[in-house]
Amino acid sequence: MFAQAPTEAWERISCGDGAKGPRVYDWAAIQLPAVAEYDYQDGTPVRRRWALARRSLTKPDEIAYYLAYSQLDTTVGQLVRIAGTRWAIEECFVRHEAA
Repeated sequence: MFAQAPTEAWERISCGDGAKGPRVYDWAAIQLPAVAEYDYQDGTPVRRRWALARRSLTKPDEIAYYLAYSQLDTTVGQLVRIAGTRWAIEECFVRHEAA
């Protein structure tokens, strides 16, 4: 689905600073259908589900995918920022296992 997304579906956003400066990728997001049992409270939507894709600028065929579950007012920029923290979290696990 993301591989065939039109050019305007992608937005260039930094997901945070790395050792060599901002980590910039192209990002696309799709809101997924709500699940009544989990996403609604008293008949009112309270959460949103997303599919998020990160595409390399130098190798656009390389796409990473994320599933997200958020508050209704969460923006794509916020999702990208949180996705960018994944590496730091994984590093903590690797360091802990090595100890």
